Amino acid sequence: MKKAYEEGQEEESTAKAVKTIIEKKDLSVAKQAALPQHDQPSKATDISMSRVNNQGKLILNPEWNGNVADFSYKKIGSEGVRYLFFLVSKDSSPTNITMLNLSGNSIGDSGMPYLAKFMKNNPPVKDLDLSFNRIHCKGIKFLTDALKGNINLTILNINSNYISDLGASYISYFLNNSPAIVELYLLGNRIGDKGAKYIANSLKSNNTLTWLDLNWNYIEQEGIKYIWELLKSNTTLSNLAIGRNAKEEGINEGGTYIANSLIVNPNLTNLSLWGNKNLGAKGLQDISTALKSNNTLTMLDLSNANIGSEGQKCIAEFLKFNASLRVLAISDNKIENKGAIEIFKSLSQNPTPALTKLDISNNMIGDEGANYISKFLQSSTSLLELNVSKNKIKAEGAKYIFKSLSPNTALTTLDLSHNEIRDKGAMYIFESLSQNTTLINLILISNKIGNKGANYISESFKNNSTITNIRVAFNRIKEPESKKIDKHLSDNIHRKEELKILFHPKETINDSREILGKTLDGIDLMTESHDLQNSVE
Repeated sequence: MKKAYEEGQEEESTAKAVKTIIEKKDLSVAKQAALPQHDQPSKATDISMSRVNNQGKLILNPEWNGNVADFSYKKIGSEGVRYLFFLVSKDSSPTNITMLNLSGNSIGDSGMPYLAKFMKNNPPVKDLDLSFNRIHCKGIKFLTDALKGNINLTILNINSNYISDLGASYISYFLNNSPAIVELYLLGNRIGDKGAKYIANSLKSNNTLTWLDLNWNYIEQEGIKYIWELLKSNTTLSNLAIGRNAKEEGINEGGTYIANSLIVNPNLTNLSLWGNKNLGAKGLQDISTALKSNNTLTMLDLSNANIGSEGQKCIAEFLKFNASLRVLAISDNKIENKGAIEIFKSLSQNPTPALTKLDISNNMIGDEGANYISKFLQSSTSLLELNVSKNKIKAEGAKYIFKSLSPNTALTTLDLSHNEIRDKGAMYIFESLSQNTTLINLILISNKIGNKGANYISESFKNNSTITNIRVAFNRIKEPESKKIDKHLSDNIHRKEELKILFHPKETINDSREILGKTLDGIDLMTESHDLQNSVE
């Protein structure tokens, strides 16, 4: 109760600050008054540095990328939205905002009429983000009524609200009357089977939507059926996320519906089914059969789908023949060494391999499974990124994998984090990397590597000029050895703008649903003693 009261007080305070600024017709001081001092926006997205002219029209300062308005997570609440758009709502001429981000502001239904009026008077907006705002069906109705006939909005994000099936019916109405919408995000809105039916029916006449996110919406077998039946006739939807919906007993025939759509739909390229616990043995077999001949699907996420031993065989079977799949995520499926052996044997047998990214993290493949990964990598010419983190791989398994890097000429990213390769496993890095010329990113977070192992790593770079990114947080490396790694990586980085090495303990580990996570961004070198000390287990 105390926390909720404090949040309410903060929202009220922020809203009053926005009101004061707008009443003075001076948004140039918003950086100091309206926004929390610890959470200032970047120049590239700072509408708060705008100004208001004598007529009351909001004019965005051109030097601040004025077509982007980012108010995300400023806790302005419904009153803040009211004050924020007060002048714009009074003015009949639109602003030049094309991207509006209001995520994480607890706008609620009471703030939506003001936003709706703004959207009606501001047709240039192309990208609208309303995620995490406690919006229910009533609030969505205000918005969809205002958007009727809108010809500019292409991206609408309503993730993590409470619109329910009734709100989905309003979204359906919007889709039927929107000639421009391309991406729609409805994750975590509890729309259920009925809501899924509304969305599916609207897409029968919609010919612009290419991306639809229905993750985490309590959609069971009946709702899944509506979606897959729709895909038989829809010709534009290419990216579909429908993960974490069915319960364990929920969609015994779900896999069969999916398979049927993969056979007849030539447009679907990205499909996420993560967290759907029961696609059914027959369904997985049907999916496997469909993917043997499917030549359009490029991304498939089956993470945390409880695929079981039969499902592993199904995956292995289609990987022998599929020539289009580029990204596959099968993390968190209790795959043991036998399953891993079947999967990597099949990949080795594929005459026209297309797979470039594979996430098989958080399973139980162990050292024996690592041996077959090694055999695959020795001849692989297509796989660029491999995530085998959290797989109970020890020094022997690391030996297999690192030895395969000598002949491998394709792999650029290898994630072995959260295993137990220790110093002995790090020794094999030294033995293999001197002959490898392609690996760029090596992730060894939390592997119980000590100073001895760090020395092997640093020595390996003497004959390797390719690796420029390494992550070794949560190990047992002390500062002297870490500086050696710094020095050798610095020598490797002479062709790059900045060094990318991370010892930061708060680093986010790759999420299985993101398929090997984000590309390693440029991160400043941090080798001060207190940072390194926090990285030691």
